[in-house]
Amino acid sequence: MANVSVMTPGHAHWGEFIARLSESRTCLQTTEQARALLEEWAEVDVEQSLRALRDLGGYCDCEIVNGVGGSHWDPALWVDP
Repeated sequence: MANVSVMTPGHAHWGEFIARLSESRTCLQTTEQARALLEEWAEVDVEQSLRALRDLGGYCDCEIVNGVGGSHWDPALWVDP
């Protein structure tokens, strides 16, 4: 049985996940970019991670970066489609 984990602030790859997600600078008001990144880690349960991030206030990619990740990005740099 595979050892799966949930991507939350305590995860070993959390810093890398948030850094890579914040590089996009575009929020589509979905979690599709977060989903694509999570799918790159075989040991991460994508659906459970997205549920956990939603429970922490991450309803879209930029909320994951800003709210859950605690990054201080300039909203003027993000583009709404």
